[in-house]
Amino acid sequence: MASILGVIGGMVAVIVLGAAVTKLDLLAKLYDVRLSTRGIEFIVFSKRVFYTLEFSNINQVIEGRGGYHFLVACNFRNRFFEGCLLIQKKKGFFARKVLITPSNPGIFMDRLIKAGVPVKKAHRRDD
Repeated sequence: MASILGVIGGMVAVIVLGAAVTKLDLLAKLYDVRLSTRGIEFIVFSKRVFYTLEFSNINQVIEGRGGYHFLVACNFRNRFFEGCLLIQKKKGFFARKVLITPSNPGIFMDRLIKAGVPVKKAHRRDD
């Protein structure tokens, strides 16, 4: 009986912690992405830019939910229940595919289009 209660307590703790991380956007405070005039900036601790992916090095950006790309892309997602974008780079040393979850994917995609980056939007079904 005690082991069942321990398992249930552990599951509740995981669910509460997961909800808190998601609701409070805690991971977005550790690392995130934003757009600049040159490209997509990867930032840490909400301010420090540690890498800028220039628009000229982006082959295309695909809107989606992640899918099998978790296996072949560098995963830079920090909002787990949000839609993600797959960035395919033209060239790269470490990873040519990167998954990101910007705070507002729609505005992010619109700004990429305005910057001349090829964007492939996901097909939506009318429910």
